[in-house]
Amino acid sequence: MIATGVSYHLQISLGLGRPKKIIKGVQVETRLEQIKHLRMYWGSRFSTGFFGWAIPLIDGRTRIGVITERDAISGLKSVMYEVFNYKGSYVEKNNIKRRGIAFGTIKRSYSDRIIVVGEAAGFINTTTGGGIYYGLVSAEMASEVIKAAFRAGKFNARTLSRYEKLWKGTLGKEIKYGEYFNKLFSKLGDNSLDLLFDAAIQDNLLPYITTNGKFDWHEDTIIKIIGSPNLRKVLWNRL
Repeated sequence: MIATGVSYHLQISLGLGRPKKIIKGVQVETRLEQIKHLRMYWGSRFSTGFFGWAIPLIDGRTRIGVITERDAISGLKSVMYEVFNYKGSYVEKNNIKRRGIAFGTIKRSYSDRIIVVGEAAGFINTTTGGGIYYGLVSAEMASEVIKAAFRAGKFNARTLSRYEKLWKGTLGKEIKYGEYFNKLFSKLGDNSLDLLFDAAIQDNLLPYITTNGKFDWHEDTIIKIIGSPNLRKVLWNRL
């Protein structure tokens, strides 16, 4: 079983491929000032294709981060400026957690005697960049297929191919819808994003997301968003 996270040298050497791209994630925790509620930040100052965040923690710290396709540190500084009116060198002087995040799955997640799980296979929520839950789901499926392989005494690619059918049936649509939504979202400028949020309010989407949105499963929410009349009009006009 391959569970190497964001490292694809082995997968490439085995002919299994690599994700479509690697996006950038940065995060820092501060005690400069604590906020009371979660804050999200969209727009070119903060991120390209994704978003920034500020999350209050229970011990007086605030967790601030950015996921982006471009300059992650500049985006992080912009979020900190919005939260704290930050202008100093806090970012440079403190430990920043940095990591690449897979976007899109590898070409094939199995081979003879091999199964690839979690982010090593590109199993990431393509809407939020989160990967822990998808990693757990894929590991459970992998264990089911491996136990069946032991019972049959066969570990060839044909036997293990069932694993790919299982994860595609559960995670496949979620990942594809997230990629599609991100592709649309990434093409919008700041003015278009403002119009998009106005349209979401007109279409009463925010209460829907609050009530029906699921933390790890976004397919239904994305379909609802893209199908909303005012929001769809903004997307059509801008794209």
